[in-house]
Amino acid sequence: MLFLTANLGFFFWYWMPSIQVVNFPPRSLLSSFTIRDDIVADAAWVVLLYHFLTVVTIILARPLLTRPLKKQSIELSVGVMAWSIVASTFGVFVVRFATEGSGVLLDILAGRSTSREFLTYYNISEGATQSLLALWDIVNIAISVFLIAFAVNRSKLLSFHGALVSFALVLSFLGSGTRSILVLGIFAVMAGFLFRPAEENGGGPKKSGLRYIYLTFLGGVVGLASTGIVARFTVFRNEEGDFISNTLFNNNDMFRELVFIKTYMMNYAPHDVGREVYNFLQTPFSFILPRFLGFDKEIPDHLISFNQLRANINLLSGQGNVFPGLVGDFDMLFGVAGPVVFAAFILAFGVAIRSVSSWIPSQSAMMAFWITMCANLLISFRNISGSLALIALLLLAVIALWSYVVPRPRQAVA
Repeated sequence: MLFLTANLGFFFWYWMPSIQVVNFPPRSLLSSFTIRDDIVADAAWVVLLYHFLTVVTIILARPLLTRPLKKQSIELSVGVMAWSIVASTFGVFVVRFATEGSGVLLDILAGRSTSREFLTYYNISEGATQSLLALWDIVNIAISVFLIAFAVNRSKLLSFHGALVSFALVLSFLGSGTRSILVLGIFAVMAGFLFRPAEENGGGPKKSGLRYIYLTFLGGVVGLASTGIVARFTVFRNEEGDFISNTLFNNNDMFRELVFIKTYMMNYAPHDVGREVYNFLQTPFSFILPRFLGFDKEIPDHLISFNQLRANINLLSGQGNVFPGLVGDFDMLFGVAGPVVFAAFILAFGVAIRSVSSWIPSQSAMMAFWITMCANLLISFRNISGSLALIALLLLAVIALWSYVVPRPRQAVA
């Protein structure tokens, strides 16, 4: 799973968009600096080194990540969880746009408007209320992705409850307009199928005619997501191009940002290396250290410098941001040691997830936990997620509650 995620991360965020940078760079996205062939080549070698060392590290450390698992007898029921997450997600949706009126809610659902018209994206929380609302949204997204992965692993995505959790994730997307939510869902479905137990791939229960009804439900959910995408690129035209090209080549183009770093920030050096590294390494834990509870957190200096130089954005007082990409982060902070530290970071992530997931009493839940965490690691190739630790702790708590409180059927081990 970790091997797949790392390779997919490099492919999606670096190698695929590099094709456009090398062959036909879009003027609208690259007009702020000149592309030099020698720097593009240097950036490609840097990405290749990071990629190679990461893959080699994962292969060599395979015994740490693939200890044999015992067969589990606990079969968890997804019904209560599915209804709960739909209700919670709808609650965030309503609260977030309550001041705009019910008409706005209907417009967003119908694709006549997009949530990005009404939301303001601050780099620093404006207060406890906004922080708690953001945390609530993160909780809903994480649990939705987890339940989708669980349903796929159990061959139950084409079910009423499978459609419900998919609807919950799409509702989160409509409420934020953030494409990464859809990427999380797509990864959960793909990885769920890929790592589904062999016995689920054949010889399972006879297919019911209801599956076609559930497939229709899922089609409706996909259609609902499509309305949000159409609204994003027609009603709210803040990006050039279309959804496909922007998603596959532009919005995910961290290779371009690495070229920018190699062009204009080659001589960047942290003012206080120790403090800078500390601020960066605490990023995955930042959402469990909220400012409104008194925790003192600082935005890493290299991000402040990058945003100011790249897009004239002041992260401390302005809105919005741009990202140097995870390779860019490590390159600016650790220099020549960056590839080694990066590989160690990926390995530490895998070992930590393997260790904490070992007690999960359901093999399907354990696999869904892995898939959800790896999906968030994939997103972190753009900018390291501040909710990685929060999501892990949250899912462990939810699984414990689900396993020991929610009524469940029991299935004998063969």
